[in-house]
Amino acid sequence: MQARLIVCLKFLLFCAALFLGAREVLGADDNASLADPNAMQAIPKVPTMATIVGDGDPALQRRLWAQNLIKKKEIKARVEVVILKKKLLEEADAASVEEKDRQRRTERYNNSFRKEGELALPSGAGEGKKRVMTLRLEFQVPEIDSYKKLIEVFKIRATLAENIVTTLTKLDRDADGKLSGDEYRDAALLYLATQRLFHSIDNDDDGYFSASEIEAAKTLPADGIAAITAGSATKEANSGVYKIKDFDINGDGVLSVSERKAMSSAYLDVGLKARQEADNYQKLVDDLLTLRQATAAKFANVTVESSGK
Repeated sequence: MQARLIVCLKFLLFCAALFLGAREVLGADDNASLADPNAMQAIPKVPTMATIVGDGDPALQRRLWAQNLIKKKEIKARVEVVILKKKLLEEADAASVEEKDRQRRTERYNNSFRKEGELALPSGAGEGKKRVMTLRLEFQVPEIDSYKKLIEVFKIRATLAENIVTTLTKLDRDADGKLSGDEYRDAALLYLATQRLFHSIDNDDDGYFSASEIEAAKTLPADGIAAITAGSATKEANSGVYKIKDFDINGDGVLSVSERKAMSSAYLDVGLKARQEADNYQKLVDDLLTLRQATAAKFANVTVESSGK
């Protein structure tokens, strides 16, 4: 009978997680982790859409970037498979040497120390038979998870921006078209809590989104009323005057009709752009998923055959 062996390998492939398992045909099971688990938790930085597209056609550049990324991972995967095969063969050879040594000790006992009528110790069976192992590979692209989180962020930004436009209208409680007094205060607190809507998620402007940047962008208030509450909590302690920079042009503590409309338009623009970005990144994720599936199929059945010596 041939023995069955399952060996599981986990390792990071050029900012990707590649899980490999090796199974020896017909035998008992044994699992071993061969990679640093901390490496598997690493989330790679991913380029912004502007970095990916540059001055080219958005759809074309997006597809080319996805194809190049998967191709690099495929090359890295093939190198890692070669390394894994070598390791498995070395382990099989070492196990074979150990088994032969055990058999020699058993044979010496049977020939020299076994008493008359005593059953002989069993010797090894199947010596010299080849071992066939099948590698199972799951080709993963953690960039996909990063972009999925980024899509969620842009959807949050879009929903909040659109909700703020409605909230600004509701703040005009006397329906005179402008915001003054308590109305202005609430609008200022709302603006204070949502200034990051107008800023890039890529805080260091390096053209890439890090995991920390994506997570930080998720902490925006849930809606307009929540933004007012958050703004009140974060208002500078020594500031007795509520100001809305960029919109209260003359700084008189009143948002005129035109100033309020300008503020609403700014939030609408943020919401529209966020929806567009979410759509662009969703298309990128779709491309990566399709390419990942096709590449993984290339590694569906990889065999390793030991010499059996």
